[in-house]
Amino acid sequence: VVMADSRIDYKETSLHLSPSKFETYAKCPFSFFGQYVLGLQRKKNNEFSMSEIGNFIHKILDMFMRSCVVEGKFVTPTEEERKLRVKSLSEQYLTSFIGEEAKQDKQFMHIFGNMVKTADFVASNLCDEFSTSKFVPTGFEFKIGLTDNPDIPAIQFDCEGKKVYLRGSIDRVDTYVKDGVTYVRIVDY
Repeated sequence: VVMADSRIDYKETSLHLSPSKFETYAKCPFSFFGQYVLGLQRKKNNEFSMSEIGNFIHKILDMFMRSCVVEGKFVTPTEEERKLRVKSLSEQYLTSFIGEEAKQDKQFMHIFGNMVKTADFVASNLCDEFSTSKFVPTGFEFKIGLTDNPDIPAIQFDCEGKKVYLRGSIDRVDTYVKDGVTYVRIVDY
């Protein structure tokens, strides 16, 4: 079995995969081949797939959490500020990634409204958590082996005579310092 990536020669002795690509291959090698080697894509409609819902929630939470960190501290917004911020970020997402024409589809906007409610619910829980936690978000989207100068080098292992490099990003890193010891929490949205 040979795993392929559209940027890698089939005769290469190493592979560079994100955890998502590796998971896709493990679930269905043919799906991996179609998506990442042939570049096949599904037709876009005014609807959300599960991965698009995940992307939306991830992006909103990332932007929301970044906006709550001020001078190295988590500043909990009021309920009204939180709701307005999540709504504003969601509208920016809709305009930037989906387009204005989607607003004409009532069914789509109903689903989108429910997604905004879900994002606000999670943001509310995060605010509750950070109001009692000593951890502070200190890093967002840490790159693992994705650039010439990644935050963390790629994770390397051998598989059937080939070197496999696992790369991707960490959604959020929270830290807490006590008695000179730094505690680290890795968060995946």
